Amino acid sequence: MRISARILAAAALGALASACILAVPSAEPRGAHCKLAGVESDCGRCIADRCTAAVDACCFDDTCGGVIADLDTCATKTNEACARVADPDDRGGVHADLSACVANECATSCGLPSKRNVTRCQRAYVSSIEACECEIGPISNDTECTEVGHPNLRCCAPDDWPSSVRSCECDKIICTTAGAGCLCQLSPMDDRGRGTDCSGAICCYDPEVNSCSCGTVPCTPSEKQVASCTIEQLGCGQGRHRVTTCRVPKP
Repeated sequence: MRISARILAAAALGALASACILAVPSAEPRGAHCKLAGVESDCGRCIADRCTAAVDACCFDDTCGGVIADLDTCATKTNEACARVADPDDRGGVHADLSACVANECATSCGLPSKRNVTRCQRAYVSSIEACECEIGPISNDTECTEVGHPNLRCCAPDDWPSSVRSCECDKIICTTAGAGCLCQLSPMDDRGRGTDCSGAICCYDPEVNSCSCGTVPCTPSEKQVASCTIEQLGCGQGRHRVTTCRVPKP
């Protein structure tokens, strides 16, 4: 019995169903795209958005050694499967293009070490809006942490940064009521919509604690009188210096 080419094609597509799900029809001239599981995650969404061509090449090509199964797991669980997908030597290098795309475009989303930076940066707290921090560590990422474009942030690093194992922080100025006056200082807790400047009859900057206050009390000998309290008056404190960004690129 002759089996038609149409039946053979249908059988071939059915065999691929265990590796990936096909979305048809497609606007692409050559037909369908490979649709991954886990596209609702940050990792899966990044791969689907930025690595479509490389995914398609492996979805429709057995020479990729079944990497799509790892890719589905990576997108769904963001676990050690992502490291295998991003390894250009995995399976003899048959999915090198896919590895390069995931490593270069989706490292942060998929929890992979950055190829660009030596720092791992993140929000200072889960609830932080702008405040962030970076540390030197084995699992770096591409997340930015900078005062550039954030006029109410001050970024401060230890004097031996980045050789230090300590962290670099970009904290926000917050100003609160203090007695009959107000007090401004840097804080990673920037989620409460507090003020970012303060004024009064007398304003004093205290370099020892890196704070600025306004009220009616004269400044002490160790304080410096200023016109008002803003981010410009606040420094970084002893043993630290100002930087524009805490992210450190690889040499």
